[in-house]
Amino acid sequence: MSKVKLIHSNFDPETGISTATIRTDMGDFTGTSKLHEEDRSISSNYAGCQYAEMRAVIKYMRKRVEVVTNQIKGLENYQKVIKGKVSYNHNSMESRTLRKHIYILKKEKANWQSKIYSLSNKLYTMMMTRDKIVENIANGNKRGE
Repeated sequence: MSKVKLIHSNFDPETGISTATIRTDMGDFTGTSKLHEEDRSISSNYAGCQYAEMRAVIKYMRKRVEVVTNQIKGLENYQKVIKGKVSYNHNSMESRTLRKHIYILKKEKANWQSKIYSLSNKLYTMMMTRDKIVENIANGNKRGE
């Protein structure tokens, strides 16, 4: 993954909305997170901004998948065109290079999709276990003992 830099992060205590903006090689992406009323007692601008930042990173990754998908589509369309030529040679160096590049892009796409899935699951797990962690800290317990 290329460099991702957090350029803005903010928590509004009145609305309970956290926003985070990241800068990447593909532009800026903004993620938001809303504090639920039942979580007001354990509100944390750090946690909200962290969730918002993770959502911004997920948006970036989805954009990456979109770009790679368009590249694959373009190369596959080109492949269809050259396959229709009388002089097409399936085993030529050019055809093999084209097929290899399509294969590499498909692997890259699958890799990005896997990262999105993993980060989404991590975000969900963090949000679901936060109240238990805060409760354990308030009770003086360490790591759910």
